[in-house]
Amino acid sequence: MEKDVAEKMCVCRMCPSYVNCGEKLAFCMPQGGKSKCIKLERGCVCSGCPVQEKMRYKYVYYCTRGNENELAGHKDGVSSHE
Repeated sequence: MEKDVAEKMCVCRMCPSYVNCGEKLAFCMPQGGKSKCIKLERGCVCSGCPVQEKMRYKYVYYCTRGNENELAGHKDGVSSHE
């Protein structure tokens, strides 16, 4: 999935942890990753996100912990979900 498509589908803006600072969304995607603005985990809506469902991702708090590949420990940046 292209990141721009994921950004349109994602639910990051509805998350209690979300801070609007002009960053691109879809932190879960390989091109995404940790937010430079979001520092506190105040709740997470990742598990209800259509991007997560479509890509079969399984982690949460991508904005503070890293993208799916980082959390899965894929050192080469390649995920089996792509």
